[in-house]
Amino acid sequence: MRALSIATAILWLTMGIFVATAIYSATLIRFDVKGPILTTEDTAVVLKLNITIHNGGFHDITNLTFKTYIYLVRYPISVSVSGPYSVKSGGSEILPHAIRVDLAEIAENETLTRTLVLEDVYLNITLVIELAFAYVVKTELEANFTFPWGALMSGFDVYAWRVIGSTLEVDVSFANNSPLAYQFQLEALNSTRGHVGISDPQLMNPNSTFSGTVDIPLQMAYWTPAKWYLVAHLFVASVELVVEVWSHG
Repeated sequence: MRALSIATAILWLTMGIFVATAIYSATLIRFDVKGPILTTEDTAVVLKLNITIHNGGFHDITNLTFKTYIYLVRYPISVSVSGPYSVKSGGSEILPHAIRVDLAEIAENETLTRTLVLEDVYLNITLVIELAFAYVVKTELEANFTFPWGALMSGFDVYAWRVIGSTLEVDVSFANNSPLAYQFQLEALNSTRGHVGISDPQLMNPNSTFSGTVDIPLQMAYWTPAKWYLVAHLFVASVELVVEVWSHG
């Protein structure tokens, strides 16, 4: 019994030392974020980061995972996950992480779509680093920062319009402040929001501006000049974004 008691005491002492060194090791972790590099992939804007983890602790880091949560005010936009990775005790590793805002995932949310199409805003990003020491003691690090979002139709403005024959001519200006290329069409709706006509597709290159006249052939039997609406259709790769951009009357 005495030998068992001594063995038990040694076991608890060993576990206590392990936990203590693991907790202390957590205070010796440093991380640096380099980049970012902004790219596009199909319908997504991708922010690529290189995150350097410095493990100054006594134990290897395992199950290292990066998670980023992106919000526009209180609206969640996306969650991006990278890993799991590992970093040896006393070592450093440069690990990649990609933050994605995929328009295909938000196309059904009218509020988010309208904001990201028409407004240059700052997105709130929370970076969470989850890890474990020696597969046992888990810890979590967190950092918050903001990222500027360039709208696809920033500053959209109708500065004149007229109907010539059966064609609605709309003078518009806006900027594509995003890194995405897309095609757009402008659709005219009548006072009951019924379809009256739509323009031919036009290409917008990344970081470019448009100022000119868009011609919309009208079905005059359905046209209501006293009150009508203008809707933009944006085609980004395989995704269509639909946003009401202007109204008259």
